[in-house]
Amino acid sequence: MTDEATNQPESVEEALAKSYEFANCPITFNIQIFPEDDSVEGRRIVIGIRNHQDPPIIKNCRSEDFTCGVIPQLIDELLAELIAELPTRLAAAIERDRAAQIDAIAEVKPDTKSKPKKSKSKASLPTIEVDVVASEVVEAEQTKLNLFG
Repeated sequence: MTDEATNQPESVEEALAKSYEFANCPITFNIQIFPEDDSVEGRRIVIGIRNHQDPPIIKNCRSEDFTCGVIPQLIDELLAELIAELPTRLAAAIERDRAAQIDAIAEVKPDTKSKPKKSKSKASLPTIEVDVVASEVVEAEQTKLNLFG
């Protein structure tokens, strides 16, 4: 991409920032209506809004409240909240992009000072210590798990 004013190529961050401007931002709404659940207020309804692949902003209501006047109000509230969060979401997207670039460089650039790479080892799980304790109230055995020690 190029900047139309200067005819210079846009940086990745500039292009990302432009895509997070409200006018250029892809926005997705989702409405999910759950089955009846014996509630007096009616069926549960979840409405969500999101941009790009960022986490959604979610509002819940019940079908008794879900009238034609409530739908536009909920959508307006979600849009206002999303617009207010766009700068924060842009900053998070830039950080994710930088981290991905650093990871990509680290994978491509061989380390010439160290020994050849060995296969990556999996993270070790914590040791589980199990003690069997007899209960005085009931003659059953209880198991005590210590996951962090």
